Amino acid sequence: MKYFAGNMSLLLWSIPGLAQTPDSIAGLPDAEQIVERMQAADTERSAKLEGYVAVRRYELTNRRFHKSALIVARLTYRSPGEKSFEVISEEGSKLLRDRVLKRVINTEEDASRGANRDLARINLVNYAIKVVGTEMADGHTRYVLDLTPKSKSPYLIRGRAWIDASEYALVRMEGVVAKKPSMWVGSPVVKQTYIKSGSFWLPEKNVSTTEAPIFGKTDLLIESSGYEIREKVSTTP
Repeated sequence: MKYFAGNMSLLLWSIPGLAQTPDSIAGLPDAEQIVERMQAADTERSAKLEGYVAVRRYELTNRRFHKSALIVARLTYRSPGEKSFEVISEEGSKLLRDRVLKRVINTEEDASRGANRDLARINLVNYAIKVVGTEMADGHTRYVLDLTPKSKSPYLIRGRAWIDASEYALVRMEGVVAKKPSMWVGSPVVKQTYIKSGSFWLPEKNVSTTEAPIFGKTDLLIESSGYEIREKVSTTP
């Protein structure tokens, strides 16, 4: 369900740190152990989740041409991972809504289906991973992982991931898209955060920025709120 990076920010093509460290650090689990525990924890959480409904806000802003667009949609998630969207309202540039934001939504739907979900997961198939240390945030310890994609895929991020050390959940991810969407633009810089709702870690905010010689700086903000979660009913006596 949730140890992969969102790829919705990659559709901006529609508008033509730490020093290296050893693979493991004394006293910390290594990358393989962390990934295995993430997968086990995710499987356990997914087994309890029937689905959810949330409100998703997509906002695109181009600073050079002072253009913006907004779509608010209802997101429906169904186990084991498929998403569907219903547009609630639209504002701003029709061109940006149709050419960019609706493509972002359609791409997210496609990415949630079947084998496509595996293409963006944080695992040792998709990434070379190094544990670079820990950080404290909101009273919780986070493992910090350096991620190096093993392929130039638009679904992968070259950067870092922050993993909750007690629940082995992805709580934050930052980096650049491994494959440039177009020769005319730079790779989007992506920042994704997750929020805990009940027993589940769900997308909170995705901010991506792209620079292009013609169009200048373009920002895409995706925010999720109002989660209504449906847990599976246990049949165990």
